[in-house]
Amino acid sequence: MLKNLVTASFLGLMLLAPSEVYGRDGHIDIAIGEEYSFDSSILGEKRAIQVALPSSYAANHGHTRYPVLYLLDGQKFFQMASGVVQHLSADASPRIPEMIVVGIPSEQRVRDSTPSRSLKGPLGQDESVYVTSGGADRFLRFLTDELAPYIDRTYSTSGYRVLAGYSLTGLPVLHALFTQPQAFNSYLAIDPSWWWDDYLLEREARKFIADAKVERRALFVTTTTNNPPSEFFPTVRYVDTLAGMLEAKPMAGLHFGIRVYDDESHHSLALRSLYDGLSHTFEGYAPSLDTLYAYPERLEEQYQLLSRRLGSEVFLREDLVDYFGHVFLHTYHDRDKALLYFRLNTRHYPDSANAWHSLAEGYAASMDRQKAIEGYRRSLELNPENANARVQLQKLLTPVVK
Repeated sequence: MLKNLVTASFLGLMLLAPSEVYGRDGHIDIAIGEEYSFDSSILGEKRAIQVALPSSYAANHGHTRYPVLYLLDGQKFFQMASGVVQHLSADASPRIPEMIVVGIPSEQRVRDSTPSRSLKGPLGQDESVYVTSGGADRFLRFLTDELAPYIDRTYSTSGYRVLAGYSLTGLPVLHALFTQPQAFNSYLAIDPSWWWDDYLLEREARKFIADAKVERRALFVTTTTNNPPSEFFPTVRYVDTLAGMLEAKPMAGLHFGIRVYDDESHHSLALRSLYDGLSHTFEGYAPSLDTLYAYPERLEEQYQLLSRRLGSEVFLREDLVDYFGHVFLHTYHDRDKALLYFRLNTRHYPDSANAWHSLAEGYAASMDRQKAIEGYRRSLELNPENANARVQLQKLLTPVVK
């Protein structure tokens, strides 16, 4: 497959965590991700696929598994989405786990987005631009049967999948939920074209709500009140009508959320929609500072509850847990809390050499020589190049001469 670096513009650098940095003639390129040429037998064509990995990905050597955001209209939103995901998952109070972002640029947007054949546009008149409509089911098969399995084979994924689309590409997001809800775990429909084919999706929604049994699924939709005057865009219903349908008959297994923006238009709401939508999907992920500092023993229960709702295990980033362990070990001199944090890391990241090294350091500071030895040995098993662990282990194994 061909690979081309997708690089950030100067103005975009503040938003994005680089995956790699390249030096060239005194210049630095900051890479957001990579773009692949992907051969699809289902679509019968090559498709461009963009992939942005979390900043921790390379250092984790496969022992951390990440949810995946599948983002339609990648040519427009890939850079923005990579920045939003990085921002929401960073620092000491992350709102979501780190994620892999997979952008799918639109090439046959009408064909791939529309779940039925129709020539009628939003004004109710036939328009030739829609002559290729009706290919959403085949496009969804490309996503579920070709692309997602390839991403799972190639990268360290957790199996949790989020599908996001905007405007016309919001149609296959809702169509997938209404007709094959097991295809993805979370669905983000950003001001979707609810008007399509005389409100086809509304009819699908009624059947879905009446008949479907879903578990551990999330749906977040957005729209706006800031619309064109009715004489220019005489659409009488928007996707917010879906909220009324779900209020009338709630679905226990669907974590539903909606946001109607008064201060954004259809053309400006994508960024806030993605921010709010991902926050909704992983609602309950953000740890409070009270918990992090005063009651870290509550963390295990918090993420167990969230993991049960999602149907996929999630926990705090390894480096954040390690950071708080060292803060309590070296700054606050609370060895019990330090060991609590270090044990959490070895429980959730058992194949991390660094997690076992930190636990051994905590045991050594607590004068538990045997457990410190065990920790350093385990760290060396996972990473034989860990020179510091070898030095510390040698010290602990050397008899003390009195």
